[in-house]
Amino acid sequence: RLPVLCSWLIVMTFLELCQRVAREAGVAGDGPQSVVNQMGDYARIPMWVNDAWIDIQSRSPMWNFLWSEFRFQAVKDYRDYDPTETTANEWDVNNFLIYKTSDGERQEGNLVYVPYSDWYARFERGEPDVRMPLHFTILPNNLVRFDSFPDTTYTVNGAYWKKPVPLVNDDDVPAVNEQHHSAIVYLALMYYATYEEAGDVLALSEKLYNKHFTRLCNQELPRAMIGAEPLA
Repeated sequence: RLPVLCSWLIVMTFLELCQRVAREAGVAGDGPQSVVNQMGDYARIPMWVNDAWIDIQSRSPMWNFLWSEFRFQAVKDYRDYDPTETTANEWDVNNFLIYKTSDGERQEGNLVYVPYSDWYARFERGEPDVRMPLHFTILPNNLVRFDSFPDTTYTVNGAYWKKPVPLVNDDDVPAVNEQHHSAIVYLALMYYATYEEAGDVLALSEKLYNKHFTRLCNQELPRAMIGAEPLA
């Protein structure tokens, strides 16, 4: 059976996304009333919706809707920091700023990024200086490391892109603009169609998903990255 395949531009919660997938897939009944403690298709649909959302987020490390900012204090005796508390997926390494906290932002300057492959030869020989940090790298464990131990307290500002964020509760809402929620629905319908071996539903859902994913890329990726692959 072919799905209804509507394209409503409304904000949908996790539960509403699941209900729409159930409705458009022609699943019997009124659709799941919760994303937990369900059985059969009603249990699989939340899994497919969440997988679709994670999959879409994972197609690029630099979606605009995953971009965020951070600010933290660099203090004496510490060179390594996790300013985003493990939520960072990609760092905007060209836009790290630093200033002595007591002087205020009028003295703000740029920190220079050095790739980790070059870091040890330049900054890990001998004891690090004690002064205002001038350079930084991203360690393999995703921590930020400075070239020196701060001699006082400094404020560091920057930006990053978050890791994919799952949908968990009924009222969770995907971070992306509501006009792109249909991409989640159609990808989840593709998972449903694959499970049900419904070739006609798969073909139509894939066509519509690719259309919505292309629109998502055009609006939510940096211009230089447009052209991400729509399907795994």
